[in-house]
Amino acid sequence: ARLPPEIASAVKDWLRPAPAQAQALEDWHRRGTPLTLADVWPQLRSVMTWLGAGCAVAADAVRKTLPASARMIDAGYLASELRGTVVVDAARNLALPLVEDVFFEFAPVEAWDAGDRSTRLLHEIEVGETYSIIVTTFGGLARYHMNDIVRVTGRIGGTPTLAFVRKGRGVTNITGEKLTEDQVNIAVAEVAGAAGLRVPFHVLIADPAAAGYRAFVETDATEAHQVEAIGPALDERLGALNIEYASKRASGRLKPVTIVALAAGAERAYRQHCVRKGQREAQFKVLTLQNASEFDFDVKPHLLGAVAGDAHHAAPRS
Repeated sequence: ARLPPEIASAVKDWLRPAPAQAQALEDWHRRGTPLTLADVWPQLRSVMTWLGAGCAVAADAVRKTLPASARMIDAGYLASELRGTVVVDAARNLALPLVEDVFFEFAPVEAWDAGDRSTRLLHEIEVGETYSIIVTTFGGLARYHMNDIVRVTGRIGGTPTLAFVRKGRGVTNITGEKLTEDQVNIAVAEVAGAAGLRVPFHVLIADPAAAGYRAFVETDATEAHQVEAIGPALDERLGALNIEYASKRASGRLKPVTIVALAAGAERAYRQHCVRKGQREAQFKVLTLQNASEFDFDVKPHLLGAVAGDAHHAAPRS
């Protein structure tokens, strides 16, 4: 009803009643059977969304609800400031930078963090390496530091392909471990998958006062102990991905990860909390690795069952 008349008319021409599908949906609703995307759209061929970084676990949960023939395609590197890449190889999710729209400069992550502001151009970056990215656009941004980390995933012809890894500030460091957001996302996805848990929402909090990390995890489990049981495996996987984390755990300087199980709906409540603070909902992304001083969401109303009574003290009340 809000479309311009000529567009509304064109859309109406493509709308057709589907009484059989309508009856099937009504039957499902009457029985109380949970619907999946495959039930609603059995002919769905593809879904485009973010598949990496903080979206990886949620994307995997979506993938399990799709028709078997549907393919998930990464949306590429996209931000308010620019469209950085477009996926041209859907099978491997390889994305080419839009070299006619954006001028790219790259700085090796460790060098940039150490204060080195020298940069490389697109033809100088190497496959497998990660870089901070600086852009100049037709929109007027001149050498704008995006605070994003990208990885060179391959080449198509002579052009490097890029993938978003994490925000530049997605690193925590309690005792020198320098844990990164992408390591957290990989570990949670693998451990939850091995345990058969669907995880729509997770945040790992670095708590220097407690000398350890606390993972707030929403799953489809009905009992808190089912979620808490993945703690040792998550701790081990983080150590495998980050040798400094493993070293600090072995020496006792870091304590084991503590798992706090959250009930269904925690992600929705957290998103609303962030939107009230000023984030734009259409561009909302969960920072899955944060310092305790940054995480001001009150988890108490969202604890699953009788989770450890002191768990909420890991985060200040909002």
